[in-house]
This record gives sequence, C-alpha cells and structure tokens, in this order.
Amino acid sequence: MAPIDTDSAAGLEDVVFDFVVVGGTSGLVVANRITGDPHIQVLVLEAGTNRLNDPRVMVPGLGIASYKDPDFDWNFRSSPQEQLNGRQLLASQGRTLGGSSAINLGMVIYPSKVGMDAWEKLGNPGWGWDGVSPYIRKFHKAAAPSNEVRQFFQGMKYDLLDQGSDGPVQVSFGDQYMPYHGAWLGTFKALGYSQVEDPIKGAGTGPFVSPGAVDPTTHTRSHAGAAYFGDSVQARPNLRVVTGALV
Repeated sequence: MAPIDTDSAAGLEDVVFDFVVVGGTSGLVVANRITGDPHIQVLVLEAGTNRLNDPRVMVPGLGIASYKDPDFDWNFRSSPQEQLNGRQLLASQGRTLGGSSAINLGMVIYPSKVGMDAWEKLGNPGWGWDGVSPYIRKFHKAAAPSNEVRQFFQGMKYDLLDQGSDGPVQVSFGDQYMPYHGAWLGTFKALGYSQVEDPIKGAGTGPFVSPGAVDPTTHTRSHAGAAYFGDSVQARPNLRVVTGALV
C-alpha cells in the first residue's frame, strides 16, 4: 500500500463536509461506503496514528507487540480488582487506522442467531439475525480450508457457498495447527456438545473452528484500515482522513 499523509489538516477549512466520521474499526467502513457516492464529502477523524505499513499491524502474529504502545493502543485499564489483590487488568483497544481490527488476534468469530435476536428484542429494531446476517457475508471474501485442514479438524462444518465471496476483508484458515487444536471438536463432542453447523449460519454457541482475517496470498493481516482504505479509496477526492485528531 502506497504511503499517504494523514497527519496534515491543511485545507480542511476550504471544504464543506457532508459527514464527519469518527475513526476506529467501523469508521473507515462507514466512510468507504458513503464516499462510493462521489457527490458526498466525508471527513474521518482518527485519534490514533497511521500504521498501515507497520509490521506490527501487517504481520498477524506481531499484534501483541503493539499492546501498551500509545501509537497503537488506548491502553485502557480496569479499576483495581479486589479479588486480584488490587490488580488492574489491561483492556487493549486499537488507537490507529483500522481500530482494534489492526491489533487484535485476528480471529473471525460470528455472533449467534440467539444472541442477535435477543439484542433486537431489547429494543434495537433491525439488529436481529435476519437484519444483520447479510452484512456478515458482505464484509468479507472467504478462502476455503484445505483438504488437509478439513481432515485435521474431523467433524468441521464449513461450506464455501455460505461464506462471503466479494467483500474487502480477506478471511482464511491457516495451514499449521497444534495437536490441541485437533482435539477441540472431539473434546466438546465427548462432553455432549457437537458442532451443529457452520457458525456463519447462526450456530455460534457451540464448538467451532474459527478462520482468521488474513490474506491467503500475502499472508498479511486483513483489517478495516487495509481493506476499506486501500489505494483506490485513498485516491477518492471526496474523502479526507486525518490522524492524530482527538474528538
């Protein structure tokens, strides 16, 4: 990805923006979608930094190296926990383009139908499973697990036809797993909890094998920053992104 200067706020006073979007994981998603209409001017204000080309973001396994670093992490802490002898627990949240999707462990875990429908019943119209599930497929493009991975995870439920096929976030499975990974589904089955179906179909309350937000071609992290703010989007004249802008 070509470098882009997002640190400068020069010229903002010369543009009338139709929407001002706060950054984070969803900020660039929203801005990307809105600026698909070339007649709408959008400004994204991101409190964090532009680390799109930093190896701690690009290399999936290096994500934890960014924790506690203010260039990547809000470094939130819990209140002192009485049951933990007063310890404060770290609650890392992404403070960079792409938000937490740029520094988390990168696992793609879909919500359950039961959970989403309960959310809607609490007073959130449109946020039930039927309303949200199309967007679960829209955001990503899936690469099917290899035959070796399928054999390793005996009983794995996965059908490529159920997955996203043309979204910007790349979702794939690894090619190396440890023995304890292989015991995952079998252990739950022995306890009476078999995997019923692929979690992308709403069965996210039992054992399942999670893919990762990793580009299977480049083996780099696929996150909101890289996926929704690529070269073609950066070139849109109706989109401006400014980092280091605390709202």
